[in-house]
Amino acid sequence: RPAPRRGEDRNAIVALLERELLLPTLFFCFSRRECEQRARETLQRYALLQPDESQRIEALFDSICTAFEIAPDPDLEEQRALVRKGIAYHHAGMLPLHKELVERLFTSGLLRLLFATETFALGINMPARTVVFSSLRKFDGVNFDYLRTRDYMQMAGRAGRQGIDPAGLVVADLAGRG
Repeated sequence: RPAPRRGEDRNAIVALLERELLLPTLFFCFSRRECEQRARETLQRYALLQPDESQRIEALFDSICTAFEIAPDPDLEEQRALVRKGIAYHHAGMLPLHKELVERLFTSGLLRLLFATETFALGINMPARTVVFSSLRKFDGVNFDYLRTRDYMQMAGRAGRQGIDPAGLVVADLAGRG
């Protein structure tokens, strides 16, 4: 399938993931900007939490901010709006405390969809049923090239929650590139 045209929902895969009960999902994007853009686009079209779950995750968000003395700022307010719908993003350009906040929210099981760069896959065991790749190619500093097998396995290995899922699912959403 060709890339979506202007006005199409390049995150339509979210509806499939939700319908097939494949959330929570780690959605790997290979740019910080794409992580944030896709999270914002998803926020406009999907609510992945029930009202009581939304209240619980917002209370958890507030308690983590209080515990870590995270001061309010525009980026944090954007994350709060996303989190209320079960969505977040995580990348190396975020403040360390904001990354920690997102990681703790994801481990709660209430965050259903996390758009993240590959740095999220390094040494972190998070409760994801599914892993989605927005592309199988990334910029290596000089050119765009296919992921190395070890990098793919590192990220794909995050699919399947230990003790909950008999297997994890890995999806390459190549049609969703924008």
